Amino acid sequence: MDGVILAVAGPEPPHVLLDAARLDPARFELHGELNHTDALALQRSADVLVSVGNTGTVQTPGKLFEYFGAGRPVLHISSNSMDPQIGLVRALRRGLTCADTADAIKLCLLQLSASKKTGDLSQSFDLSYETIKDYSWPQITKRLAITLSQVSLRR
Repeated sequence: MDGVILAVAGPEPPHVLLDAARLDPARFELHGELNHTDALALQRSADVLVSVGNTGTVQTPGKLFEYFGAGRPVLHISSNSMDPQIGLVRALRRGLTCADTADAIKLCLLQLSASKKTGDLSQSFDLSYETIKDYSWPQITKRLAITLSQVSLRR
């Protein structure tokens, strides 16, 4: 799509992505493998972070929570209607979700692009820390400590 550039960081991009980047290099930024600090900086500089759901497994990868922490809208693409990330992105109002079809992805990209052009991309979603603080390491650690304390008291 015009105006959309896909920046990808990772050690081994899929062949289909490499082929697409060779055909239209102006629409892709292939950063290769980045250290964690640089990856986080790249995430924070993005207009939208793209999350691709796992096929065949029902789990929520930590990468989605990392994306939430970047404070940028997420476009979550999934082929599995049981993907728990769909409900999480929607419930927290952190971005958009769509099926992994060209038409569905294009529709979401058009919506996101229109929001960016009007200057309300970030205002279209709840990107606050308050929304996701229960998923932060300090909160998870606190809940674990409470649970372990309760279990040890029962013994």
